[in-house]
Amino acid sequence: MKGIEELITRVVDSVNEEEVVSFASDIARIPSFTGEETALARWLQKFFEERGYEVEMQEVPPHKGNFQPVARLSGSGGGKDLMFNGHMDVEPLFLDCKDPWTPKRVGNRLEGWGLFNMKGGVAAMIMAAEAVRKVGVKLKGDIIVCPVVGELRSGTGTMHLIDKGVTADAAIVPEPYCCHDINTVTCGCVDFVINTKGRFALGALDSPFGGEGRAIDALQKMLKILDALNKMKMTHKPWSKVPGAPLVYCGAIRAGRGRDHSMRSYYINVDFCTAIINVCTVLGQTPDTVLKDVKRTIEKLREEDPDIIYEIEAPPDPKYYASDMYMPPIDAPIDMPIIQAIKRNYKRVTGDEIRSVGVPSIIPSDHTILYANGIPAVCIGPTGGWIHEPGVRHYQYVNIDEMVLATKVLAATAVDFCNSEK
Repeated sequence: MKGIEELITRVVDSVNEEEVVSFASDIARIPSFTGEETALARWLQKFFEERGYEVEMQEVPPHKGNFQPVARLSGSGGGKDLMFNGHMDVEPLFLDCKDPWTPKRVGNRLEGWGLFNMKGGVAAMIMAAEAVRKVGVKLKGDIIVCPVVGELRSGTGTMHLIDKGVTADAAIVPEPYCCHDINTVTCGCVDFVINTKGRFALGALDSPFGGEGRAIDALQKMLKILDALNKMKMTHKPWSKVPGAPLVYCGAIRAGRGRDHSMRSYYINVDFCTAIINVCTVLGQTPDTVLKDVKRTIEKLREEDPDIIYEIEAPPDPKYYASDMYMPPIDAPIDMPIIQAIKRNYKRVTGDEIRSVGVPSIIPSDHTILYANGIPAVCIGPTGGWIHEPGVRHYQYVNIDEMVLATKVLAATAVDFCNSEK
């Protein structure tokens, strides 16, 4: 045990704040929207290969030519394997976002697009693996570093990892929940698309210009549906661990003429409207139960307004960048070995007990997919946030002290966990 303690101390002491900030800044300079992560993946491939990792590049459907690296720091054998998993894809830019790809350090904040969700966490997990590598002692088990694509498409990259046989004895996903809490309770999510169909008529909705039939505006019908879905009573049992769930979100609407939503003839009425819907689910719900509730709700609405003509795409067409898979809700046991390892090493690094275990989240992450596929997985990672300054700047940031703390805790946990016997 003394040898492990000394090794952990050496690894933790090797973590350098400036190196962590520099690396996070480097990856923040590379745009990596969902479906467009390859430039960052290739940069990371070179980074890993130059440092002696075994690297596999995986092409992830449905977007041809989109890659993610799987970098393995191989152990000597006999120990447990630990996966670090974090997504490369970032959200679309906010309105009037200025200089999104120019990271800047301001006090304890590193500002730049994608650093909050979740390039700060990706930097922490990669720098944690680097801290182990630089000490020069092989652990018994492997560290498998997985910067994945498509988490914002409900985990296409992580699901691809599993489909290709990448596995581990446990996984840590450094999403920005907090470095002082371990997340084990998370809602699931299901994505689908609703289309409404209208009818063109020349002029206003009660057109004086004649023509066959009345105008039906597809956008107005969609707004009725969205209002009904917000009030919908879903089939589920209340889940006290995640108050407020399940929830329905609509994050995007397109409307225009025809299925391509043309805006060339914008001045009369909309005959086709598309809404992308995300439902955060609780234990017991499935995509089937959600869609039954949605159809029941819309059909009841049609009893009052038979002009509502709709269709549901489930799974959605890939062009919408919504998910064609289901992220299930999880309620993981808090006595998993990986949790005990994190707790031990949080105390080693900080001198304090970790604040809490079992923190819930409405928003799911890749750890739900890992856990549902037999890999014990939890979230713990550096927080930050969004700043909105109208007319000036809109940006994300990660807290530097938490990013460095996460690096140290993940590195220490890797030494501890990977040197334990399988």
